[in-house]
Amino acid sequence: MTSCDSDKPTDGTLSAAQAYEAAFHHLKGDREGRLSAQQYLDDSTAIYHGAVVRMGYLPKVYGLATLTRFRQIAEQTATLLNRVTQRYLDDAEYRALFGFTDVLEQLIRLPSGYHSLIPIMRVDIFFDERSGDFMFCEFNTDGSSAMNEDREICNALALTPSFALTAKTHALCAQELFDPWVEAFLATWNEWRSGGGSVADDSGVASGSSVANGGPTIAIVDFRESMTINELEEFRARFEAAGCVCLICDIPDLLYTQGKLYASDINPEHPAHRLALPVDAIYRRAVTSEIVADLASAPTTARRALFDVARPQPQRISGSFALCAAVRDEAVCMQGGFRTQVAHSKALFRMLHHPQTLSFLTPTEREFVQRHVPFTANLSAAETDLKAIRRDREQWIIKPIDGYGSVGVFAGRGVSQDEWEALIDAHSDGSYVVQHYC
Repeated sequence: MTSCDSDKPTDGTLSAAQAYEAAFHHLKGDREGRLSAQQYLDDSTAIYHGAVVRMGYLPKVYGLATLTRFRQIAEQTATLLNRVTQRYLDDAEYRALFGFTDVLEQLIRLPSGYHSLIPIMRVDIFFDERSGDFMFCEFNTDGSSAMNEDREICNALALTPSFALTAKTHALCAQELFDPWVEAFLATWNEWRSGGGSVADDSGVASGSSVANGGPTIAIVDFRESMTINELEEFRARFEAAGCVCLICDIPDLLYTQGKLYASDINPEHPAHRLALPVDAIYRRAVTSEIVADLASAPTTARRALFDVARPQPQRISGSFALCAAVRDEAVCMQGGFRTQVAHSKALFRMLHHPQTLSFLTPTEREFVQRHVPFTANLSAAETDLKAIRRDREQWIIKPIDGYGSVGVFAGRGVSQDEWEALIDAHSDGSYVVQHYC
């Protein structure tokens, strides 16, 4: 939550965060509020992998100074990651240092048809509220979730006596996350359309777009088993309120034929459940690694055909191949493009400290990296002193290079010495990174 007040008032009054805590204690722990907030959550859409999300009853309340600091961090981070991503696209020698597979590299280099390199990102940081200093935890592009959980938790807290008592003296509000993204998405769509990325009829409306609603037909795409459906439904509602047709689509159901991508909705009650509609724009929620794994399960000849436009192309393509072929041909505006994987991969943390990266960064950017990006290296004997990693386990954490959702992440201080050594043995094959523990 945010407040228009100062984080640390100089006139002796309480900050919003202090006032909230004082209200909680004044209400002797606000049992009524805690029960009502939990009841709201139990009946809400704040569900992740089938379970209602947990929350702390005392929210984080940030004032203007902290919000200004967050904006500064966001702008510096965006500048840095855009610079690194652009260098990856432009420099073959630099690309090779990331160690991505050929399929992933070819996906990343597909055109996007718009200027933004990273249309959406969630940046996770460890933040020191006293000093304003921080360390990065990870970058999440495209499939970044938790917007709906944040919205529902704030809704729950806004109904409580602690909130009401604090609001008498401080203006409190939740950060709106959905509408700004819809606005940015449609601005990027208009940039893509005006750049000739789609075919327009005499009226200027792109082929396949919904003339009746005045906006594009948008498909939110993911693999069904990975979907956070409640969040996607909230996005659908916001896109529809902006005049778009919006489908939630399982990637295997996509079809690409005669230069158009078609999608149907996963909801059996939706009019487009069995009727495939031509799609103008994609909001990609599927993480790149799952798409790459899907492509890898197909015959080699199919992958070669996807990236070799000189080869005869199939008349009808489905699933991940349909999505990638439509992007390849610039037949659809996909946000974000596969190039966002450069920032999403844990390999980026390693590369930010690499001499070749530091060589093209400005002095200010180099200082930013050294101060805020934890040292990271491939967990392999070729790049890391594994003996030191084994010995000083409390100083390290290991993570999959291309994982998400905290799956497969292990902190040395969270396991025994024997368990830590077994983990190092099991994962020192190049598929993991090791990182200084923050």
